[in-house]
Amino acid sequence: MVPGATGGLRIPPNAYFEVTARSAFGGTPAPSSGWKWHDYWSYTTDGTSIEWDGIEINLNDHGGLLSGATYHNNASGVSATLWSGNPVDYSTYHKYAWRVTSNGTSDAFWCSYIDDVSQGCQSWGPTSGELAGVDQTLQLFIGCYSYPCGSHDAYISRVRVFSCAGVNSGAKCFTSSPNP
Repeated sequence: MVPGATGGLRIPPNAYFEVTARSAFGGTPAPSSGWKWHDYWSYTTDGTSIEWDGIEINLNDHGGLLSGATYHNNASGVSATLWSGNPVDYSTYHKYAWRVTSNGTSDAFWCSYIDDVSQGCQSWGPTSGELAGVDQTLQLFIGCYSYPCGSHDAYISRVRVFSCAGVNSGAKCFTSSPNP
């Protein structure tokens, strides 16, 4: 995608996202310049500025490796972390998945998984408008906090998205359970 370009498909609310990937700076990283990160996440399409980080991996400029799964409501400044740490060797392929659900009227949940093992679930505290269902897009992001940061690669072998209706159908897929 060209910088500033738009594209991609809207994904109906209450979907399940999977990205199987590995990071070139996983394992035991050597110190480097800049702060690098890989982030596989979904983001709202209606301007509400909500993101669910299925996995965000950061390598700081001292070789420290940090990761986690975090919800951000960027418009309100609210964030919540499901887990943080380094549960796997990022230099090998793992399946990172997250699920965003809502019952449409009173609550909504998001859950994170690594290699089909639950890393936790929690309510994301939506507004009534968000409970009605907000379409999302899937984002695969590799970036730098500061330059120069040198090269860093992500190797993505599979991306899958599941929802109860066809892409761009507008169906809402409501459920009252945070469980898959």
